[in-house]
Amino acid sequence: MVRWSIAQTTAKTGRSLIALPCFAFRHISMGGNLRYILRRVVQSIVILWAISLIAFVIMHLAPGGPGAIYEDPTISPEATERIRESFGLNDPILTQYVRWLGSILQGDFGRSFVDSRPVLGKISERIPATIQLNVAARLLGLLGIPLGIYSAVRRNRFIDHFIRILLSIGSAAPHWWIGLMFLVFVAAPTGWLPLGGMYTIGKQEDLLDRIWHLVLPATMYAFGDWIVWSRYLRSEIFEVLNQDYVRTAHAKGLTGSRILTRHVLRNAMIPVITIFGGSFATIISGSVALETVFSWPGIGRLAYTASIQRDYPVIMALILISSLLVMLGNLLLIWLTHGLTHV
Repeated sequence: MVRWSIAQTTAKTGRSLIALPCFAFRHISMGGNLRYILRRVVQSIVILWAISLIAFVIMHLAPGGPGAIYEDPTISPEATERIRESFGLNDPILTQYVRWLGSILQGDFGRSFVDSRPVLGKISERIPATIQLNVAARLLGLLGIPLGIYSAVRRNRFIDHFIRILLSIGSAAPHWWIGLMFLVFVAAPTGWLPLGGMYTIGKQEDLLDRIWHLVLPATMYAFGDWIVWSRYLRSEIFEVLNQDYVRTAHAKGLTGSRILTRHVLRNAMIPVITIFGGSFATIISGSVALETVFSWPGIGRLAYTASIQRDYPVIMALILISSLLVMLGNLLLIWLTHGLTHV
């Protein structure tokens, strides 16, 4: 793992730390690194194709298959057969997959089995709600950074033990379950917080009402970030404090706060930034459990509803889009870290 100090940066690159990010990004564009990035892009495309194939086959091998939604005793067998034929469900699996993949490459994700609406339209109308929840949760999750710093600075003291115990208890229970307990024992009896939804009916344009509905689900969502950020940053700070250049800075008489901000945090934050890049995909993908518990009309709740209704085109589209977002997040991560580690 690369560690930076002012002296090391100046000696290796002849540039200040302020100019280092620009140097890193220019370094990425050079031949060897560019070939590495392109190779990873090709690998990601192959993996994405494999995911689509495996998911498509599993959907068809699942009990009932995609056509089970139309096996209704109130519908005549002739009508059921016509519906299956219109959706191409009587064709061989390979033929269906090739046709579906060709449509995907043209930007057509098909139509829902439930209401015959375009799948992409159903997904796109849920994206704003999921982005709203995830952005709020990510901003609240940044509170884990000062928690980790304070815990590391106060190592083995009461506040350090208290933070670690509290986060350990929180990590032992699913966040959606903690949110459900808040709804049952806090929100319902007191009425301080809403029981679900994005807004109160009739107050769609009320910003304060939307924030009020956002408080509990965003806090539960951010709880995981508090655990990850604080624990990871605490361990990274401990590791950096044992580096030679930190001891040298102490020997030169630099104050503790200056060492912390100019040397320790600058280096400890490098791997933390990579974790943040890896969370890029969750900005849109959503959380099935949390959105269902809080009746939040986002992507996660759509995935749950589609699974219950066996709406296979919607499920396949969500799998493919979520996988694509994870790939993009990983590629962004590789682009950042590969450039930084080759400086």
